[in-house]
Amino acid sequence: MSDFNHEELKEMLIQKAEEIEKVPGCREINQDPELPQYKRFKEEFGNIRKSEELREMVKTYSELHKKNKKLCKDCTEDPKTCNHDKNECKKEAKLYYKLYETIIE
Repeated sequence: MSDFNHEELKEMLIQKAEEIEKVPGCREINQDPELPQYKRFKEEFGNIRKSEELREMVKTYSELHKKNKKLCKDCTEDPKTCNHDKNECKKEAKLYYKLYETIIE
């Protein structure tokens, strides 16, 4: 058992979700040396995606992950193998929409 209390574990999950921009799963949690093992989170919250207490975090980061994946689906290179940094894709998308609005005015 880790020395972290309930609120600390919850905050760690939220911070990890912010960092990776999606709901952290077993692999992301276990690969992070700063976090306790996934088993500890499961003991505390049960299934992360089904936890009533984590519902808002799951909703927020599930939606964000879907939006980020959409950027890659629209990739002009090869959407199936796009390895672009999602933050770069976001910048390009913002630039595109800014330019598009200017062009059609």
